[in-house]
Amino acid sequence: MRNSWIQKGRETNDGRKISERQSIEALSSGESEVKRTLSFGRAVGVMGGLIIGSGIFYTGSYVLDYSHGNAGVAILAWILGGLIVLGAAMCLSELGGIMPANGGTYVYLTRTYGKASPLLGFTMGWSDALIGIPGNAAIAMVGATYIGTLFGGFSSLQISFLASGICVVLTVLNLLGAKGGSIISTVLLFVKVIAILGVIIACFVLGQNTGDPITFTNTTGEGAVLPALACSVVAVLWCFDGWNSICHMGGELENPKKNLSRVMVVTIVGITVLYLLFNLGVMRIVPIEDIIASENVTYDVIGILFGKGAATVITIAIICSVIGSLNSCILVYPREIYAMSRDRRWFAACGKLSKKSGQPVAASLYILAMMIFYCFVTSFQNLVNIIVLYNGIYFMLAVFGVIVLRKKYPDLERPYKVPGYPVVPILV
Repeated sequence: MRNSWIQKGRETNDGRKISERQSIEALSSGESEVKRTLSFGRAVGVMGGLIIGSGIFYTGSYVLDYSHGNAGVAILAWILGGLIVLGAAMCLSELGGIMPANGGTYVYLTRTYGKASPLLGFTMGWSDALIGIPGNAAIAMVGATYIGTLFGGFSSLQISFLASGICVVLTVLNLLGAKGGSIISTVLLFVKVIAILGVIIACFVLGQNTGDPITFTNTTGEGAVLPALACSVVAVLWCFDGWNSICHMGGELENPKKNLSRVMVVTIVGITVLYLLFNLGVMRIVPIEDIIASENVTYDVIGILFGKGAATVITIAIICSVIGSLNSCILVYPREIYAMSRDRRWFAACGKLSKKSGQPVAASLYILAMMIFYCFVTSFQNLVNIIVLYNGIYFMLAVFGVIVLRKKYPDLERPYKVPGYPVVPILV
């Protein structure tokens, strides 16, 4: 039973209809029309590179603001955010082990909910294709803005042109092959991790303990703990955006039934620890009210420790972080468009692969065109608001799909099972 069966709209090449169970089993065979060239290490690089963008460098200010300056609540929010994402990742790892194919969440939803699946797949796919995936232009705009700071600032039009140029260059590089694109993400991941670790070490080893003590006391205003914690966790979750990204490349991952869960768990646990230590380090050096008031607290920390001249170095590190995240997006997300096209829910041209590189060229070029369009017609904040709104709905449905498939097909081969089922999926 070949994977090409199922990528063509629930029917074989001779037009014979197949059941939902057969559809899942076809994908479960592990056969793929694309080459499985993505090793465990490069997969961690792609996923980590996509998640760690610019957010870690300034989101800590928002988290403390939402928590009314309560450092204890802020730290708890970073821990809870990591645990929520880890639980969700374990749920998608079970689905990915059953259906190790390109397309990720889109593929899982279109093969889980019976008669509702076509509608869910259609709405999610078109939402992603028109808004969600091209919305990654927001990352390019952040990168262009940071580059502008090195040259005294750019106008909005200059930022749009530069952001578009970044998208073009990264798309061309990734069209040469998934291996090359994943190497770029991995190299830039090392750069950003080294930069973050450098800040952490400097804060704990070189800096004086000039920040406020970590207590469960509001320092900037009154407010109940639970609402403050809830808002803080939402801000934290934005820093983990892209946690499901490697699922989109399930068809290119080496030994996906084993490696998918390992990649997701190792990456998310590592990033959670990194985020937690980074924020503890910053709070050790900078008072809480100063963190909340700062537009770039990382810049301020480096200024305190090494002087303002070192700000250029950290700005370059942030630019590498942003570009690395965007590169992973451009590498990963055309796979969803490709899967949609193979299921006849998007234009057929995007369902073809390059014979030379094995890459979904048409899907990548479509996303590039839309990203350039968004660079000129909207703002970073508008893109983020729209993406966050609908993403939560489909992630919730995907996680609940673990319970649905356990009930409908308890005998399916499950190389990985969610620990603590059904408590973990329900809590997530």
